[in-house]
Amino acid sequence: MFLSKVERNSVIFIYTNIFLYNFSLHPVHGDNCRAFLNRIEKGELSGKTNVIVLNELLHKLILGEVSLKYNITLSQSAGYIKKNPEILASLDAYDIIDDTGNIPNLDVMGISPEIFNSAKEYMKKFKLMTNDAIHVATCKFYNILDIATNDTDFQ
Repeated sequence: MFLSKVERNSVIFIYTNIFLYNFSLHPVHGDNCRAFLNRIEKGELSGKTNVIVLNELLHKLILGEVSLKYNITLSQSAGYIKKNPEILASLDAYDIIDDTGNIPNLDVMGISPEIFNSAKEYMKKFKLMTNDAIHVATCKFYNILDIATNDTDFQ
């Protein structure tokens, strides 16, 4: 389903890549993701996500910011941070995460032990990685039928 085709008043889980495409101004998906998130802000859609998505997003934003700021490759970012942990004190990524969590009509849900236990079963049943299984379990727990993502694991 295309993001622009999501019906008004739909409840939809938002996966990490939608936020990342928006904030990174992705050349292919950025505009569509921005328009989709604007629909949530306006109250046309009810957006849902979980703390795992925000954690994934923060991690990717930090790596990207360090890569740009220190002129290193993305693959070098984690090692650079480990050698220079003080750089974690002054990154813009934290503000972006705060802004994401404060998007009107976006609910950020926690992960209960029940969701976590269900995720373990979904990992085995559907051969999903940990975080993807947690996203599925979150959707099942809250009866969310649609996921906004560009991840083929959810097709």
